[in-house]
Amino acid sequence: SAPNLRMATPRKNALSSASEKSVPKIKESGFTTKNACKDVPADVIEKWYKPQPCHDLGDVTGMGEAKAMLLEKLDGMGWQALKESLDYEEQKFILFYGLPGTGKTFVIEGFISELMKRGYKFISLKGGDIHASLVGVGEKTVNIAFQEAIDNEPCVVFIDEFDNVCVNRNSPNAAPHEKKLTVAFLEAYNNVVRSGRQVVMLGATNYPNMVDSAMWDRMVSVIVPLPDEESRMNYFKSRFKTVVLSDDLTFEYMAETTVGYSYRDLGKITSFLKQKLLNRAIEENAVYDESGEMDIAATDKAAGNAVHILPLNMYEDVLDGFVPSDKSSDLACIEDFEKRFTKETG
Repeated sequence: SAPNLRMATPRKNALSSASEKSVPKIKESGFTTKNACKDVPADVIEKWYKPQPCHDLGDVTGMGEAKAMLLEKLDGMGWQALKESLDYEEQKFILFYGLPGTGKTFVIEGFISELMKRGYKFISLKGGDIHASLVGVGEKTVNIAFQEAIDNEPCVVFIDEFDNVCVNRNSPNAAPHEKKLTVAFLEAYNNVVRSGRQVVMLGATNYPNMVDSAMWDRMVSVIVPLPDEESRMNYFKSRFKTVVLSDDLTFEYMAETTVGYSYRDLGKITSFLKQKLLNRAIEENAVYDESGEMDIAATDKAAGNAVHILPLNMYEDVLDGFVPSDKSSDLACIEDFEKRFTKETG
């Protein structure tokens, strides 16, 4: 007959016990807020707070109207006693609109950086994330975000894709829950204004015609146009600081040949050119070992130390093969909005 086998009970040896003790515990961030709830917990709210952007308004080229308005806004910061004596109602919300890729977020972040130098905290949300929330959660998110800003003044709140948060209620495509979110946003905004706290609200949208008309009465709007010739030239200069242009190529020419291009378009052209420069540098500075294999480290060093020259024919080859984004539909929407908005506020 088969022997009686007794299953041994596994034991934790000293090594395994020691290793378990050595596993570090996850350290809590220590973030606390009275505004958290089941649907919007504290760890979600904590992620809304962002560090200071790496650039300020001094790094923004072009955008004369937008920069002038923002600098005026900065100059008007503070002066609380004077504002109270004038019963001055400060505009709390600035909405930037324009075609995709025009640099709306870049100029907004530059302004936010200036505010953070003055002690402001920074809360950032994407309209698409709020809009995609479960029914009812979007409203809670908006209310909590604005209450966080009030509780932690001075504070700046930036909502990208703003058309997803304050949907035009007159649109035949607006769903009931979207209309409720718009109402919640307007009420939360009014609460911020009534609080009198140092809260600045910023928004960005590619589709101003999709924003509810009641919000336009409550805010300042600034169009961010496509980069002009000087802005395009400065953009190329900043992206090719370590590159030498050939005698027959100038930054002025690069700007002249990219009329109607967005910063996103210019970024793609820059990326294509740098890839070609990289490939050429490797080819021209390749170092091989005795077996005929490329010495990657030596080639990298030699190519890195080489002078990178961008010739006219390389630039024109890339430009000829590049198709900028189609802006006709978005441009028509913005022009239609501006005509309607001018008529309504005329």
